[in-house]
Amino acid sequence: MNDTARPSLALRVARLALLLGYGAFFFCLDLAAMILRGANLEWLALMTMALFIVGVVVLWKRPAWLANWPVLGTLAVILLGVAGWLAIDDPKVDYPVTLAEISPAPAKDAAAGYAATLWFTEVGGKPAAHTVPDGKFHLKSSLTEKPEKWGSEIAANREMFAAELAALAPAREWLAELDRFAELGDMPAPDFAAPMIKSGVFNRVVGATCVQAGLLALDGHGDEAFEAIRPALSVALKLERHGRSDLRMLLAARAVQNCVSAAQFVLAHAPVSAEARARLAQVAAQRDALGVVHRVAWLPYTLSGDYILKHQVEALDSLSAQFNQSSAWLMRPLVYTHKLWFLPNRTANSMARFALAAEQQLSAPGAAAGHDAWRAAWIELTSTSPKNLGGRAIIAIAVPNYERMGQRLEATEKSRLALLAALSKS
Repeated sequence: MNDTARPSLALRVARLALLLGYGAFFFCLDLAAMILRGANLEWLALMTMALFIVGVVVLWKRPAWLANWPVLGTLAVILLGVAGWLAIDDPKVDYPVTLAEISPAPAKDAAAGYAATLWFTEVGGKPAAHTVPDGKFHLKSSLTEKPEKWGSEIAANREMFAAELAALAPAREWLAELDRFAELGDMPAPDFAAPMIKSGVFNRVVGATCVQAGLLALDGHGDEAFEAIRPALSVALKLERHGRSDLRMLLAARAVQNCVSAAQFVLAHAPVSAEARARLAQVAAQRDALGVVHRVAWLPYTLSGDYILKHQVEALDSLSAQFNQSSAWLMRPLVYTHKLWFLPNRTANSMARFALAAEQQLSAPGAAAGHDAWRAAWIELTSTSPKNLGGRAIIAIAVPNYERMGQRLEATEKSRLALLAALSKS
């Protein structure tokens, strides 16, 4: 009797298929652990690499114990069970929030206002309708951090600033045009490719407006200085009220803070009439701080979540852009097997929990509830589990630095409230 008889063809084919599937599965899992990990997954990368090597060795050696149906069946069930567990997504999206709910469009002229914000932006592959020359006026001092030093610097560079102001004539006209709108709309639907306001030009014209107001204040013209600040502050608040991207929200918050700091500088260096104070106070009061926090917390979710749910393969493809040309090819096997590594519903729900935690933290900095919610969301993102590695990697890219945003928003709101208090004094 021959105990070492060759296994049947069917058994050999089944064994080969199992071992090839085993090797491919753990190879992709190892890639996912190395490339898509949020954090703390070095152990998984090492373990899956070891299991992949074991599979290759077994395939090469073809041991006798692998040449029977019960063993092959058991291994197949285990392998399919693990793959099935990785592929099980959350049954539904728990937070079906839309962009229109988070940031409603203006009731009037939403499209026209949005179009006006794009004067200096390339739209549809066409060059921007307006341009400004590169700036040569740069300040070393910060208005918000060292206002007195800033004041000395602008006073010493009046001629250079005059040239900057002349170069910015189209941008100053743009600022006036934006202020003619009661409100300023933003992108009509979630779209990462939607054109956005040219942040460099906007920052530059707001900065120049603050310098202009500072020089007027140093010359004793407080009312004129306030009149220079008022439209810039008005536009910044309008951009913030209906912003639909974290970029625009942060751009607006920075402009608000600079305008408020400029107004405080004016109050410290020049007399300002009650009428001018009242006009600026009327503009500065038009800010819903909790509404701003709500939009800042949820906009990344409404934009990225919508994209993730509708374009899973494209979302994973976008991860390839995070790697250089020599290593981007490693993403291809993961894209082809994305249902194992990228769970769209779970990813969207995780992002929503981040948004909930961020809103709590931004609304009440330092509060225990916000801290605990943020910690729970962060633990979920950095879990050592192999579940939804691709989704967690996308979250790590899509979720902004809420801590830095919170600091910016808190500082801006404190400055604004202090300005309103100062403006109320005679």
